[in-house]
Amino acid sequence: MIENLEVYIENLKKVTGEKERIVTELSIASKIQKNILPNTLPPFPDRLNEFDIYAFSDPAKNIGGDFYDYFLIDDDHLAIVIGDVSGKGVPAALFMTRAITLVKEQAYFGLTPSKIFNNVNKRLHENNENELMFITSWFGILELSSGKLVYVNAGHDPPFISRNYSDYNTLITEPQLVLGIMDNMDYIQYETKINKGDRLYLYTDGITDGINQNNEQYSKDKLLAVLNNNKKTNIAELILKIKKDLNDFTNNMEQFDDETMLILEYRYGNLRIQV
Repeated sequence: MIENLEVYIENLKKVTGEKERIVTELSIASKIQKNILPNTLPPFPDRLNEFDIYAFSDPAKNIGGDFYDYFLIDDDHLAIVIGDVSGKGVPAALFMTRAITLVKEQAYFGLTPSKIFNNVNKRLHENNENELMFITSWFGILELSSGKLVYVNAGHDPPFISRNYSDYNTLITEPQLVLGIMDNMDYIQYETKINKGDRLYLYTDGITDGINQNNEQYSKDKLLAVLNNNKKTNIAELILKIKKDLNDFTNNMEQFDDETMLILEYRYGNLRIQV
């Protein structure tokens, strides 16, 4: 009995040590993932007369599959991307990291959004064994001097846009296939003009699919209500208001999907005069 007890204790130490190692490694992986996403705010302090950006991401587990990014391709072109990887955990995080890297790589080649997604989709599909993972994503390039926004949507919830502090409306696009599932996709890009005072709000479905104790969803209607009640609120404060409203609705229940959102305010160009 003593010998069996000693063996049991030794095995318990090994199992406990292994669990501690896994927890530590997951914690490190979570920190690495968070550092991949840009978190310096404001991100371009010397360009605040032209635009401002604020973003937020909260994974449901230690490691999530949501991502966002924004970066200057050159002095006059700002790239914005948001996405949601199927699944959770380390595989989703690795797939997410690869997607962000590919989008940046292709964007710096000076390609159009449609060609960027064509190439990113092809590269993701090459190493997507049995097509087990996919990504919904929205990507746009804003020409800062003119306000021309060219964008493409791969199966992602379309963003909301507010024109000159008016009510938010959906920036509609035809639905296109998610990234990574099918080779040789030909994504269609769209174009719109934004003016001084316009805001673009991007999000993942973890926001609208938030569940409360009655198994009710937060919904797009509740999200739009917060957006429209705060059309002139500072964008950083606006993100916090949305998160608080979502938390109040869910009563801080544990959620099963990541929550990510990003808002862009365009401050350059001509202010549209409403009649």
